[in-house]
Amino acid sequence: MPDSRDLDSPGGNNSQKDSLGFNDQTPILSAQQSSMNGDDLRRVFATDTPDDGDKLSKSDRYKQWMKSGLGISMALTSGCAFAVGYMFAALALMTLLPFQTVFIVQGMIGLIMIPPIIYLRIDFLMSTARQRLLLIGNGIGYTVGEAGLYFALSHLPIGNVNAIFMGSLPIITAILSTIFLREPWKLIHAFVAVVNITGIMLISQPTFLFGGEAYESTANETMNVKAFGYLTTIAGATGYAASYITCRALGEGVSMLTIILWDSIIAGIMCSTLTFLTESPKWSMNGRLFGFVVGIAIFDCLGHWTAFRSVQLENAATASLLFNFEVVVSYTLDYFVFGTHIGWFEIGGVLLILFSASVISVVTWKANQNKQFLDDAENAEKNGYIEFKSEN
Repeated sequence: MPDSRDLDSPGGNNSQKDSLGFNDQTPILSAQQSSMNGDDLRRVFATDTPDDGDKLSKSDRYKQWMKSGLGISMALTSGCAFAVGYMFAALALMTLLPFQTVFIVQGMIGLIMIPPIIYLRIDFLMSTARQRLLLIGNGIGYTVGEAGLYFALSHLPIGNVNAIFMGSLPIITAILSTIFLREPWKLIHAFVAVVNITGIMLISQPTFLFGGEAYESTANETMNVKAFGYLTTIAGATGYAASYITCRALGEGVSMLTIILWDSIIAGIMCSTLTFLTESPKWSMNGRLFGFVVGIAIFDCLGHWTAFRSVQLENAATASLLFNFEVVVSYTLDYFVFGTHIGWFEIGGVLLILFSASVISVVTWKANQNKQFLDDAENAEKNGYIEFKSEN
C-alpha cells in the first residue's frame, strides 16, 4: 500500500490542486483499485500488454470486427439487391405500367411480411403516436420514391434516370439528415459525393451531358412528359431520402418487418388509386412476366430491409453514399445479361465508384471501431474497474 504522501503534489500543500484539477484529499483510485498490485493496475490503464487470461478470443475479436462493419455491409448488400430488382423492373415495365407495377409488387411484399410478423408476435401497430406518425411518413416517402423512379424509368433513358437519381440521393439525404437529425456532413462525405457523382456520370453518360440519340420521342411522349419524368426522378430521390431519415428517427427498437409492412400497405393504397385514376392497366400475365414481378418483390424487399437497417446503424449521409454501389452492380448485370458494350468511360466510372465506396467504408469502419473502444472503456468505468472522483 503506497504512502499517501507519494500521491501529493510537490510542496505538500494539502489545499493545492494538481494540473488535472484533483485535490490531494480526493481519492484518485477506488478502494478496489487500491488493493491491486502493479500488474493489475497496468492492465486496467492499458499501460502494459494483457496476459493470456485478458486477451479476447479469436471469435470475440471477429464478432467485434464484424459489428463495426455491419452497417457498411448492409448498405453494400442493399445496393446489390436493388440492382437485381431494377433489372427485373426494367423487364417488367416493357409490359406493365409504372403505378400498376408498384401496386402489384407491394401487394406481394405485404404477403411476404405477414407470416414472420405473426410467427414472431411482433406488435406492428406500435404503442406510441410518434412511432405511428413516423411509420406513415416513412411509407409516404417510400411510395413517392418507388412511384417516381418507376414512372421515370418508363419514360426516360435509363442512363439519365440513373445519373439524376443516384447523383442527387446522397446530397438530398445529407441535407435532410443535417436539418432534422442534426447529423454533420463532413468533408469526407463531400469528397466521396463528388467522386461518386463523377463515376455515375461516366457510366450512365446522360444525353443532356454526352449528347447522342439514347432517347427517341414518339407522338405520345411530349416535352411535357419528359420534363415531368425528370421531375419525378428528383421526387423519387427525395422520397427515398425522407424514408431513410424517418427510419433512422424510429431507431433500432422498431422491427424491419414492421417498417416494410407499413410501407407496402401505404404504397399499395396510394399506387392502386393512381393506377385506376391515371392508367388503363391489363392484368393478365404469363409465367415469364409473373416471374419478373416476383423477382422485383423479393429483391426490393431485401434491398429495403438492408437499406433501412444500414441507416439505423450508420449516419444517413454515409449510408446513402454506399448505396451508389448499386450502379456498379447494375452496369455489370447490363453487360452479362443484356450484352451492353463496355467502354473506357464506363470502366473509369466503375473504378471511381469502387474507390469512393472503399474510402467511405474504411473511414466509417475505423470510426466505428474507435467508438466501440470508447464505449467499452465507459462500460468498464461504470462497472467499477476505473473510477475517478473529481471535486464538484
